[in-house]
Amino acid sequence: MQFASLFEFEINAGIAELAKYCAEISGPADLPRRSRFRPSRVASVITYLFLIDVVAGENDYRFDLLGSNMAILFGEDVAGKRLSELGDKRLYDELRKTYDQVVTTGRPLYVRGRYEWPEMSIEIERLLVPMTDETGNVTTILGAAIPDIPADTLLIFAGYGPARLVIDEVLSAQ
Repeated sequence: MQFASLFEFEINAGIAELAKYCAEISGPADLPRRSRFRPSRVASVITYLFLIDVVAGENDYRFDLLGSNMAILFGEDVAGKRLSELGDKRLYDELRKTYDQVVTTGRPLYVRGRYEWPEMSIEIERLLVPMTDETGNVTTILGAAIPDIPADTLLIFAGYGPARLVIDEVLSAQ
């Protein structure tokens, strides 16, 4: 898996670290296997990581792993929940579009945008990487959403509920 097109842009250092690690565990033409992924290898972004299982045959996604800072951005800890169970329709629609694109194309997706709450917003960079099982089927999406503010500042958004995701720019890597 190659991320060369991604590195043509100025990107967050954590996103770059995650992309390099995914390239390392995948090889030049393959997608990374879920079984090879070790969150500890990208410790600098672990609180911004999430793993989403593709629920085969049900056209849905289930949040498996959710970093603590992602729970703030989602407005709650959604680990174990399905995307279809999110109460915020606008957030569901925006997330669904990007997850479907990653699964359908089998290609990573880099997104610049922002999470918005009433009267507040933060800029974010997101990377979504399809991961496969041993047979090559996309079964998981590895993601990271990193805001442009320090983690301790992000805590002020805890308790505000789910943010609205606004996508400003999308780049399909590879």
